[in-house]
Amino acid sequence: MNDNLAAPSLSKLLMQVFKLHRTRIHAVLDVLGLHRGQAFVLGVLGQHDGLSQSRLAEKMLVQPATVTDIVQRMEQAELVVRRTDPLDQRISRVYLTAAGQALEAPLRRVWEDLEAETFRGFSSEERIAMHQFLRRMVDNLADVDPAAPCVEDVADVTPVDEDGEIE
Repeated sequence: MNDNLAAPSLSKLLMQVFKLHRTRIHAVLDVLGLHRGQAFVLGVLGQHDGLSQSRLAEKMLVQPATVTDIVQRMEQAELVVRRTDPLDQRISRVYLTAAGQALEAPLRRVWEDLEAETFRGFSSEERIAMHQFLRRMVDNLADVDPAAPCVEDVADVTPVDEDGEIE
């Protein structure tokens, strides 16, 4: 018997890593009183304060409506403030408040700790290789239409459940 057939696929392993990582992110960010999307907004604005909401959405790889919802919650929590662009009244720019800026250092430590947990036991060379592999995967998937099927004739695909088992 081929041992490779019994091993989980790379895609399945990536989904498991993603799910465990996401669960850990939620738990850690909850301690700071943040949701995952809010942490990403803080991180992006920490690097590029005053972005328009549409540019913020582009940087986060989400829909503008998603950013609007996140920014509204963050405004209510007084972490950000929106201001109309002085040159173009149609554009709303998002800025960190003092409270938002105060979360930058703790948030940076959270990401560093999470990365250390995730890559515990990896050598420096393995981490570099993983970074290169993941960057290539991002580049590969960025070139694909998200709505396009992965196979020529989707009707011929055997359905599987979330664990990869044939239904």
